[in-house]
Amino acid sequence: MNDSLPGLIKIYRRWVGEKTYLCNQYLDHETNETKYKFQLAPKRGNEKYVSDVKSRIYEKVPSTEQLEKQHLLADENGSNVLHITLTVDPKRYLGDLQSAWANLPYYLNKFLSAFRKRYGRCWVLRSFEAQENGFPHVHLFIISEQTFSCEWYKGEKYWRWLIPELTDDHKAIGADETVDGFENLWSLGFVYARGVGKRPYMRKQIDVKNYVVKDVVSEVSVVDVDSDVEVKNPELTLALNWLFRRQAFSISGSDVLESVFNLIPVCLTQTEVLKNAFLRRLFEFSRYEFISFCGIVRCSEPPPDGFIKLSNDQEHELEAQAIGVR
Repeated sequence: MNDSLPGLIKIYRRWVGEKTYLCNQYLDHETNETKYKFQLAPKRGNEKYVSDVKSRIYEKVPSTEQLEKQHLLADENGSNVLHITLTVDPKRYLGDLQSAWANLPYYLNKFLSAFRKRYGRCWVLRSFEAQENGFPHVHLFIISEQTFSCEWYKGEKYWRWLIPELTDDHKAIGADETVDGFENLWSLGFVYARGVGKRPYMRKQIDVKNYVVKDVVSEVSVVDVDSDVEVKNPELTLALNWLFRRQAFSISGSDVLESVFNLIPVCLTQTEVLKNAFLRRLFEFSRYEFISFCGIVRCSEPPPDGFIKLSNDQEHELEAQAIGVR
């Protein structure tokens, strides 16, 4: 399948480049006419999709103030907030690229089950990214019951607050006994973990919401995003997540934040498809009735049955949406 990746990207570009709109109608009781309204629909990678991802993450991720209030972010002892990357190495994973993407949720669930068994309950936000060879790796943003000791390292671009000796025995702060490193929980590749907190040259903690938003949005948009996680192949990530029907992100463990940290309501679990969430928000208090998704066709002849002729105002509105003005 690796040889087919350029073709997949080409097909994805064609699909996302075809504008799709939400067609809505309502009855104007004054004129007794049926009127229509069209709005750009979210498609994986387009402007509306990225906007929806941002809004959903801002709604679901706890703020820096909430985490600081519960003493969960970096201090002289450690952090309960982790950023973990799990890679899939073709030399370790014996299957092909297609099976790697198809089976990734299974192996990720095994990792998280083992993590929770070893370190206690945790809240997890996950996203998938494609490596240059097309194989996936996983980004995890974790808020754990356990506090992890970390050390600062100066890299080429950023300070990294790493958890030392991942492959050796490691003792989490407050743990009763020494435990093995994270790599013992993940057999498909390498594990890279760091704490989330204030960098040495910063007076304030980083903005956790923005930190997570930038990392996830960098994987769902081909636009350059200022992020600590460098996404080298955003279109490949979008195309493969689109092909295998993977959500941009998902959240589990909302009960941890509610019952243990008392941060935010239990409504955190993100299980809805972005499209359905968008439709609910759009029409909850609207007089419009959703009809269907549709495309736009330009023609010089009168439209056939099943087509709607747009007014000049409707046409200008659609053009504005298509270029991202609205």
